[in-house]
Amino acid sequence: MMAISGSFYLAAWLLAALLGWQQNAQSEPLRDNAPERVAASEPQIAVQLAQNLLDNGELLQKAKTDLQSLPEFQGKTLLIYNKVDFFNGTRPRIEVSLENPALPNTLVFYTFEHGKWTKGEAEDVAHIKNLSRHLVPLAEVDFAQVPHIAQVWREKAKQVNAVEQEPYHVAFIWLPARNKRFWHTATLEAKGKQFYLSTHLDGSIWEFNGLSGSVVDENQ
Repeated sequence: MMAISGSFYLAAWLLAALLGWQQNAQSEPLRDNAPERVAASEPQIAVQLAQNLLDNGELLQKAKTDLQSLPEFQGKTLLIYNKVDFFNGTRPRIEVSLENPALPNTLVFYTFEHGKWTKGEAEDVAHIKNLSRHLVPLAEVDFAQVPHIAQVWREKAKQVNAVEQEPYHVAFIWLPARNKRFWHTATLEAKGKQFYLSTHLDGSIWEFNGLSGSVVDENQ
């Protein structure tokens, strides 16, 4: 038996974020303030709509390459702000906020959907103290690892007999207060229970705990 982790700070942070992430995965409209559609590389590979985006390693890697290849990032180091979200569900997509290389103290929100990236307007984040500590090079985020994390979630969903058995949200997270990079996933909803799952970067389990005092039996 594995008891709930003593990491109160992490648990509180995850609990506060999970509801928003889960709602976002199901119904959040695209943040779109007169967005500029930016073209991906041509020709694009066929987007296999029938396949879960989280399992499509080829498309995920293409998305990363295309983002790095956008004209505004030529010769620049791309820095993400805190996290990268990968969604399946009704709107398969990737969402990320990047430091604007042309304008200090601003972030630009990008969405990868239907095989191409959409650029939103810049957001002034001058109010964020020590912005640099929240930034991670995009090159250090392994998009190709997402299918493995999705499979770990799928296995845990089966273990706890979750209502939803198909993964729909994976996120790369940078937690500067803990100096920790990890993968987080959608809440596992079982009958009368909820569980959260986080893994180390290599996909090994870091946290697999109940949100309301549930204890996870790893021997199930």
